[in-house]
Amino acid sequence: MNKPKLTKHIRHARLVKIARRSYQELNPGARLFNNTSGTAWQGLTVSGAKEVILKNPRIITFGIPGNRDGSGGADLLGWTIKDELPIFTAVECKSGNGRLMKNQVIFRKIILNINGIYRVARECPTCWDDWTPIYKSGKIIEWIPVESCPHCRGLGYILEE
Repeated sequence: MNKPKLTKHIRHARLVKIARRSYQELNPGARLFNNTSGTAWQGLTVSGAKEVILKNPRIITFGIPGNRDGSGGADLLGWTIKDELPIFTAVECKSGNGRLMKNQVIFRKIILNINGIYRVARECPTCWDDWTPIYKSGKIIEWIPVESCPHCRGLGYILEE
């Protein structure tokens, strides 16, 4: 099968999954959790042909945002064990040429000010697109890394402080 064309969303989701798994493997006792955040609407639904209408709509904010405006929280949150103590840990995942947004820089400062750990996981520019997908029923279920990559040593990403 040919290499799939990955959307920005799929690339990001893949990076979050890989970074979470390998960070925990490389840091015994560490635990990271996906921090999916955003906003949505809820209310009584009135269904229509091509749209949903809500009666008494209310906005819902979910995830740990980090800032008062409801944004900036990292993709992965949890802890890393250092000297037998849990240290709050945040890992922001950036695919492509993504850079930290202003609200993410503020969240980073907050975490560092409480002596937490903040890292940025970036796709390895050398090997990221060369990983081999494993398919099941036409869907990608796993990726085989390029283990000989000199930049990331087969992790698929580079972890920046």
